[in-house]
Amino acid sequence: MTEGQLWKKVKDSLIDSNIILGNEYETIDVTYLQNSGNSTKVSAPGNSNEDFLSYKADFSRLLHIDMEKINVPPANLNDRVDANSIWNSLTKQLKSKGLVKDGDTITIHTSENNIPKITGKVGDNYQDNKGLMLEKRLINKITIE
Repeated sequence: MTEGQLWKKVKDSLIDSNIILGNEYETIDVTYLQNSGNSTKVSAPGNSNEDFLSYKADFSRLLHIDMEKINVPPANLNDRVDANSIWNSLTKQLKSKGLVKDGDTITIHTSENNIPKITGKVGDNYQDNKGLMLEKRLINKITIE
């Protein structure tokens, strides 16, 4: 797998989980651990495809995903998503692409300190924040441990 393909798998997982739109106003940074033990980052605008980077990824595991969203279209400015749904969808998407495994802890962060972090273990059916609606534009980081 190339670094571009790794980045695209993450981007597609974020789009399919309704976390990003996948447009030129979003930047997605994927930080991962290589088999050598070094960490590295791949970054591109949300409308990129996998062709932008053809270096072999030497992928061991994901560490974190950072998202910057600027100029959010007015029609999407107040889009809200259910915390439980996006956590369950994201972990399913990442796992199906071989990027996380059962037992990994995934946390969804927002730019607002008063909003709880959405944390659970891959393989579990996350239900800790029933009814918690997050503003999509505020979701800015996902960590994987």
